[in-house]
Amino acid sequence: MVINSAAGIKNVDPLLIKAAKTMGVKGHQLFFRVTLPAAIPHLITGMRLSWAFSWRALMAGELLGSGRGLGQILMWGREMGNMSMVISVMIIIAVLGTLTDNLLFKIIENKVLERWGL
Repeated sequence: MVINSAAGIKNVDPLLIKAAKTMGVKGHQLFFRVTLPAAIPHLITGMRLSWAFSWRALMAGELLGSGRGLGQILMWGREMGNMSMVISVMIIIAVLGTLTDNLLFKIIENKVLERWGL
């Protein structure tokens, strides 16, 4: 997320900054009124990527160290040779990750599009 944020801030159109400075915008106002709004697409992309990586890390952590949760149910099904349970849990994990990504981040993206017209 930090890399995307830095890239977004670095790649703000210099004409936007120059226009804002011409209108007398300085310092924090320049950052919050010009630079940050222009970097929002990069920030949202960073959030989506961070979510995907953290979801995978959560599942890996549950598989390795937790005594309960979807990862534990998945391991138990694997150890018992219950493939229908393993596949069911895998589907649940995929659906939860996809729903969160599509619902939560789509809502955020739509609000950004409405607000900033990007």
